[in-house]
Parts: sequence; C-alpha cells; structure tokens
Amino acid sequence: MTSIVEHFRLHRTLLLAIGLWPNNQSKFIELQFSLFFAVPNSFVIFQ
Repeated sequence: MTSIVEHFRLHRTLLLAIGLWPNNQSKFIELQFSLFFAVPNSFVIFQ
C-alpha cells in the first residue's frame, strides 16, 4: 500500500509542477496561463 501512495505522490508532485493536477489553482498556474497568452500576443503586436 505504501508503494501505491508513494507512486501517486510522485506523479502528483510532477503534475503540480507543470500545472496539470486538477482542482488546484495556485498563483503559479495563473501566471503560467497569463504568460501562455501574453507571449504569443506580444509577438503578433510587435511584428
């Protein structure tokens, strides 16, 4: 049972780091979402 818990803990940590863990809206995810739209839009504006 502990190996299953450790397995999911590792995956949860990795998915949280890239913002794919569901039901967790941290400030990092909001920043990542903002940059995801801001960077391509700035390329279009300044081109």
